[in-house]
Amino acid sequence: MGHFRRVCGEKCCLSPPDGSDAERIKAWDNDLEVLLGASMDGVSTPASAHYRTPGQLPKMLEHMMMIVDLETDTPIGWCALFSQIPANQRAMLGIIIGEKSYWGRGYGE
Repeated sequence: MGHFRRVCGEKCCLSPPDGSDAERIKAWDNDLEVLLGASMDGVSTPASAHYRTPGQLPKMLEHMMMIVDLETDTPIGWCALFSQIPANQRAMLGIIIGEKSYWGRGYGE
């Protein structure tokens, strides 16, 4: 299934996740090298957010988008808003480039 391009830049676009992305996200969540590069305060993936604060996962997934390479339509990572404080209009943005062949190529900048 193709991804719906919502916000596009020069190299990639953001797309809502669909059922075909679940296995890929699971693989990234279980790759220690990916997690070490993304770790900040212990909440670095949808899976780890769930373990730390069980109620956080549904909130995080509401604001999660897949990062998709424009040339190949391949999902290469994801981004999400979390630790939201609506009263202050603040949130943190997490970006993970899970596909290691895309590391160091400017996709997460």
